[in-house]
Amino acid sequence: MQDVVKQEKKISPNHKVTKSNDLIETAYKLSLQETRIIHTLISMVEPDDEHFQVYKFTVKEFANMVGIKGNIYQYIREIITGLQEKTIPIKQDKSTLVVNWLASAEYFPGEGYVELEISSKLKPFLLNMKKRFTSYQLKYILQLSSFYSIRIYELLKQYQFLRHKTRTIPLETLREWIGLEPNTYKQYGHFKNRILSKAQEDINEVTDMNFEFREVKNGRKVTAIEFRIIPKDNEELPLLEVNNEVKEENLAVLTDENEEKKWDKAQKDLLDQLLQHNMEKATAESLFMQYDNDRIQNALEYTRQRLETKEIDNVPGYLLSAVKKGWKPKKRGVIRKEMVPVFMKQQSDDEKRSLYLERFGSQADFEHHCLEVYELKKSLSMEKEDSEKIAAAEVRNTIRMDIMKRKELGLPIRLFDDFQHDLLRRFYQEVILEHL
Repeated sequence: MQDVVKQEKKISPNHKVTKSNDLIETAYKLSLQETRIIHTLISMVEPDDEHFQVYKFTVKEFANMVGIKGNIYQYIREIITGLQEKTIPIKQDKSTLVVNWLASAEYFPGEGYVELEISSKLKPFLLNMKKRFTSYQLKYILQLSSFYSIRIYELLKQYQFLRHKTRTIPLETLREWIGLEPNTYKQYGHFKNRILSKAQEDINEVTDMNFEFREVKNGRKVTAIEFRIIPKDNEELPLLEVNNEVKEENLAVLTDENEEKKWDKAQKDLLDQLLQHNMEKATAESLFMQYDNDRIQNALEYTRQRLETKEIDNVPGYLLSAVKKGWKPKKRGVIRKEMVPVFMKQQSDDEKRSLYLERFGSQADFEHHCLEVYELKKSLSMEKEDSEKIAAAEVRNTIRMDIMKRKELGLPIRLFDDFQHDLLRRFYQEVILEHL
């Protein structure tokens, strides 16, 4: 078995990303930040490497490179966790290879770094390629503001050095390659405005090429897109480098100055709803970097529906899972009241009290639950100091929910002296003092 070598090569926006054309022409979908992270990782691969190595990054270095601000440790962990769940289906001569991007991710709490390893099954598409591959500098895709722009840039980069510098792609193939869902921007006018024109503006402004496009039609129907690639002269290249480093204002997509502009009204409303469900702000904000508004809205509605019919111990955690797994709410039909079967009627107060007491009635059960929440939340955070704060906040929220629920059900709230665990007694006291 090949020993895995650990590589501490410094991240640089001037490194080259080299990928096989088969990989570039594979249909997949990632979030913008997931795309930046995986391409930063690919840029660490040396052309003559025989095997993938384990690449070590400081979290601050990584966050700066891909343009993340705020609670960077939480964000990076959330994004990498999402990336580990993503697969890429690569069509081969006699089979389709479905493989994860990452073989492993190892975090080092308190030390501020993470180690990542690319899946070994991707070796033929990233290592020792002699033909049918494309290379470009990492810095150009880090400037692009959407996943679709990055994918279109790669597809055009394949043809940049050909004599005619044109590429015609069937419309349905293009939609598939850039990871667009069949029912998303189904009308060509929407696809043109939301995807093609925005990518054109994006790519022409911050990369080493310009492009123009025209529709190829069969009658009145658009069936393909013809791209004309126009490489930039040295004088036209965007000024992204200063002493071999990318200017910070160009590199950080989420700067303090324009961060508000990224939050449209719909996103702000969804963020408020996530926070009302007691989700940590850093976790909630990170979701918008990985998922679209519809997915988050669906998760919120799904969670609300579940809360109507069952108790959820950890609402923020349940809601987070709903977003990540893409759960959607059930469509509600209009049902006449007299037709509702007995088993579908709402539970009585006595039944609700009985269920709650069965789950958290004893003090020992409740304290055990709180301690489980505390340890789980601590284990999910990279920095020791941050992990304790996040875990403490989650337990205090659990206590608040317990107090509210007991009042709602007409049950006496717990007393300070009931708590046997010193840490929980302190958290309980802090919650009670909030209301004095």
